[in-house]
Amino acid sequence: MEDDSARGLLLMSGYPPLPYELSEDGKVLDIANFPPHYVRRLDTWEWEITNANVTFVSCFDDDVQYDERCFLKLPTVESMLNESNDLVTREEAREIVRNGGNIPQHFLLIRLLHSIMRSRSSETSEEHSD
Repeated sequence: MEDDSARGLLLMSGYPPLPYELSEDGKVLDIANFPPHYVRRLDTWEWEITNANVTFVSCFDDDVQYDERCFLKLPTVESMLNESNDLVTREEAREIVRNGGNIPQHFLLIRLLHSIMRSRSSETSEEHSD
């Protein structure tokens, strides 16, 4: 590694040493053969390094709240059960989460149909009570 650290080798677990170079203005970080990473300082004074594939954000403490940063929220079994209105079992929800998917579209369609039918049913009940 050179003295100024604008060039060197990035050492990450699971990867061979990756050569990197930071542009003279400090706004572009080239790492090996990956797409360019763009560097900026956030209003929080943290650093963000991003490209089309990844976003890295420095943090000042160990309690990082990713939902406050608008990062992708991965579904949980509980959120899957809540979203499906009991259309999926707990085991099906576990399988969906394990495979990294979302609720299948046909479940959403069934949920929409149930919602419409409940709405119509409650309107009919209100008309008969008047």
